[in-house]
Amino acid sequence: MRGDDRGPIRVLRVIARLNMGGPAIHVTNLAAGLEPLGYHTTLVAGSLARGEDSMAFLADRLGVSVVPVPEMEREVSPLNDARAVHRLARLIEELRPHILHTHTAKAGALARAAALLVGPARPPIVVHTFHGHVLKGYFGTTRTAFFRRVENVLAATSDVLVAVSPEVRDELVELAVAPRSKFAVIPLGIPLDDRVGGPNATLDLRRCYGIPEQAFVVGWVGRMTGVKDTGAVLRILASMRGSSRFGYACAQGITFGMILVAIGTAERSFPGPACTAARLLGAEHVPALDIPMASAGSLFALSLASRLAGQLGPILVIGAEIMSRIVLREPRERGVAILFGDGAGACLVSPNAGRAEIIDSFLASDGSFADDLKLDHGAPLQMNGRSVILQASRKIPAAIRTVLDRNGVAPAAVQSFLMHQANQNLLDKIASALGVPPERFFSNIRRYGNTSSASLLIAACEWSRAEGFRSGAPVVFAAFGAGFHWGALLARGV
Repeated sequence: MRGDDRGPIRVLRVIARLNMGGPAIHVTNLAAGLEPLGYHTTLVAGSLARGEDSMAFLADRLGVSVVPVPEMEREVSPLNDARAVHRLARLIEELRPHILHTHTAKAGALARAAALLVGPARPPIVVHTFHGHVLKGYFGTTRTAFFRRVENVLAATSDVLVAVSPEVRDELVELAVAPRSKFAVIPLGIPLDDRVGGPNATLDLRRCYGIPEQAFVVGWVGRMTGVKDTGAVLRILASMRGSSRFGYACAQGITFGMILVAIGTAERSFPGPACTAARLLGAEHVPALDIPMASAGSLFALSLASRLAGQLGPILVIGAEIMSRIVLREPRERGVAILFGDGAGACLVSPNAGRAEIIDSFLASDGSFADDLKLDHGAPLQMNGRSVILQASRKIPAAIRTVLDRNGVAPAAVQSFLMHQANQNLLDKIASALGVPPERFFSNIRRYGNTSSASLLIAACEWSRAEGFRSGAPVVFAAFGAGFHWGALLARGV
């Protein structure tokens, strides 16, 4: 395509907002990079959502002017959306672009709708880029169906749809947004000079964050949000975490007797993640059992493994949770969502080897409180916070005292208390009830939030690296969760 005699090809590029992230970097560099090639871009952006940081500084640095349309917001607002469409339609009529190129879902919907309203002024070419999508697992069923239908209608009005990866394209085709022939796959073009370190970059990062050179580290590039499908990453991390235990077992000539996976946020009813973990680990024909319990699942799995290891052999216990999958369900409750995090951890329970010996455990359940903390199929998390804290602050200390009294151990003699990381106030209450300093209770809540059944094993792993079991010293594990289920486990360093 060539511009007319009066100047370059005019591109109206519209993005929902210039927030921190790949799309904002991409469109800004694209606008600047195409200018010398004869494409003059008018970049239009909406308002940032609350708490988001702006990347407008990059546009300033590259000399790209931005036309603000403040009515174009992230959230659905019939009044502001209508105003934004009207404003975009006026821009199309004034600028008469040869190409309308939209980026991200909201901008794509409003700007393409505006192009339909201007009649003969409609740009000759309309392109929309999917930098991802929110058409599966992000909103509730009704809103998702509506947005899929909107994208399907708008796709019919577009000349080309761009996907940033084959995977994004394939998902959109599967969701019936448009036929495969309508898509072009063009990976993001982002300058890497400032993002790729020199030969010592890895060591420098480890030193900066105090990470040992031989420690296993996973880096995440991108925002940790549900739309980024953190669930897929965490499923892989869970298998890798287990895989490191599996590799150790293989190196020692050990074969698993069983795999136990504690999870309260599985993506489907059946089959559960235990059989998936077994397949990923190459543990053929090893019995794999799911323990679908929130928060207390890992503790129950450890107790069960200690009882079965003598009969079955070494048992791999995995705790993995994808809480973002739950807290992003509609209607969202900010007071609940902020409490939780995603994570995974693992432990190998052997009948005759290890850093500590499991001495005793106490487990209990009370279904009369089932409605105080529950997750119905397809529904948001429901929690009576007052009841949960009240019962947990009573039942956990009682469970700990039970296992300590049965084995003649005083709370003051315990080296460390490794707990389900529910919240710091609860840990402090339990420490006070037992009469021990709160420093004895390992805590990583400020880093990860409440990762439900994964939290106990994550805490144990971090504590083990930072302090570790002392020979003969007692260590207590304890948890409380939905059901209500709760308990405590006593171990001793060897």
